[in-house]
Amino acid sequence: MQNEKVIVINGISRGGTNILWNMIQSHPAVCGAMYETDQLFAPWTKNRLRIVTDTVFRNPLLRIPPFITIAAPLIDQRLFNVKLRNLNDFYNGFSTEGVPYTRAEIERSAVCLKSINNTIYSTPLFARIYGERLYTIGIVRNGYGICESWVRRGIPAAKAGLRYRQYVETMFKYREQNERYMIVKFEDILQAPFETLSSIFTFCDLEPTTVDKFRLKSKPILTEDGSRKVPFGSRNVKYWLDRDTIQEFLVPNIATIQSDALSDADRQAFEAEALPVLQQLDYA
Repeated sequence: MQNEKVIVINGISRGGTNILWNMIQSHPAVCGAMYETDQLFAPWTKNRLRIVTDTVFRNPLLRIPPFITIAAPLIDQRLFNVKLRNLNDFYNGFSTEGVPYTRAEIERSAVCLKSINNTIYSTPLFARIYGERLYTIGIVRNGYGICESWVRRGIPAAKAGLRYRQYVETMFKYREQNERYMIVKFEDILQAPFETLSSIFTFCDLEPTTVDKFRLKSKPILTEDGSRKVPFGSRNVKYWLDRDTIQEFLVPNIATIQSDALSDADRQAFEAEALPVLQQLDYA
């Protein structure tokens, strides 16, 4: 295998995965895979997410040794090649602020993927391929915030609740099956970003376990007055943030803001599907 260490983030869309992905990539010994998992392996189809998950990632028959023997080197090479693209990337081509990677550093680095929604089901395949080289981080978030984001994009609250429950239950199932699977709460990242990421780096056997700055992309977020604003800098620009400036970027009470924006009907429809998981995670 060309990749000595692979880190996979499991999560739900609008659930904080982008922030976690960028934070982990801020470690000098980690490079991102540039694209989300479905985009990596099926960039040629508009409906790539469903096709990949239904034909490969969710089919246990395709994790048997004959398939793995063929697929493993191809998948590993794909991840290695996209990792090398960080070398010339305007934002991600730096090990620390102002210090560009060398090719040798990128070749030695861990590669970090982001698998959201249905591509969570790719986790057993990666575990079968990489074994002890694989570290998986499942990120969970207050479901009411996710529901508000999904409803705002036209997805019914009941469907959001069903998917939320399924994805969270799957992440907990995978953690039971694999000791190299860690689950973190998005709220812990917002409240104590440096401390939470230090524990993640330790889990992933990364040194040093502390990072002085995180490289994050500024995006619009929902505010208390109902508008959407960029909290820091310019939209879609990545910044290196220290312990002081990151407080201007992260919004610890975003779940409350989003929860308050839900209608009673949407809240009830969401809870009808998701309440057991919300209670398990102390979100209800």
